[in-house]
Amino acid sequence: MNSIEKLPRFLASCAPSIAGSIAIFSWMFVSSAYASTYICPSGPRAGERQVGMTGGGNGIGSLPICAATATGAAKGESPQVDGKQRAINALTGFRRYMAENQREVDRLVNDPRFKTYHKGGWEFYQTKKKGAGPGEYCAAVYWSKHGMVVFSGPGGTFKNAMLIFLGDDVPKPSQATNVKVTLLQSDGAAPQTVSAYNYVEPGEPFGSIALVVPSIEAGLEGMSEKQSFKLMIKDKVIYDLSWHSGLMAREHLKKCASQK
Repeated sequence: MNSIEKLPRFLASCAPSIAGSIAIFSWMFVSSAYASTYICPSGPRAGERQVGMTGGGNGIGSLPICAATATGAAKGESPQVDGKQRAINALTGFRRYMAENQREVDRLVNDPRFKTYHKGGWEFYQTKKKGAGPGEYCAAVYWSKHGMVVFSGPGGTFKNAMLIFLGDDVPKPSQATNVKVTLLQSDGAAPQTVSAYNYVEPGEPFGSIALVVPSIEAGLEGMSEKQSFKLMIKDKVIYDLSWHSGLMAREHLKKCASQK
C-alpha cells in the first residue's frame, strides 16, 4: 500500500480517513500461461476471462484481472464497443486518415468528432452487466489527439472508482503490473509519487495507467472545469493532457450514479 501525506487537488478530496492514501495493492497469483493480462474493473466482458484478483484493504475493494479468451485474442480487438472504444476508434482513425490523405484534411473541418480530436471532448457510457443496478458502471472519457483519461464508477462488488490515463507514451507491458508514477497537476500542488496499475487491453493502441480512488462521490467532488495531468516514470514524462468542460462531465456522472 502506498501512502502519501498530501495529494494533488483532484485526488486530495478522494483520500479516505487514512492520511491521504491512494490504494494500490499487491497482486494475487495470476497464471503466466496468459499472453496478456489487464485490469477489468467491471469484470470479464464478452471475449474475456477473469484470471485473478488484486489484493485489497483499508476500505478499498480488490479488482479483477482479465485476459482475452482464445476467441477474443484471435480477433485482436477490444471485446466491447463502449464510449471508451468509440473514442479510441475516432482518435486512431483520424490519425491514420491524416497520415494518408494530407490534401483532403480540410474536408474534415465540419466533422464534430474531428473538432473533438483537435480541441478535446467527452464521451459518456454505462457498461451493461447482468444483474447490475441502474446507477452502477457509470463512466466518462475525455479524449483528444493528445490521449485519453477515463473516470469510471463502482459496480458489482467493486465499490470504489478508477481514474485511468491512456496515451502513446504510456508503457505497454504484456502483463498487468504495479509501477511508481509521479503525478503533477497545474494547480501548483507538489508532485506526488504513487503506486499505480500499468497494463494494456487487447486491441488497444495505448498503454494504461490506473489509479483507484475511494469513491465516485469523492472523485467527482475534486473535478473542476479545467484540469491538467502530467505523469512521469523515472523522470520521463509518459503522459500530458488537459481537459475542459469538467463541470459538465461531473454533472453527467452524478446523474448517472444517482439512478435508482
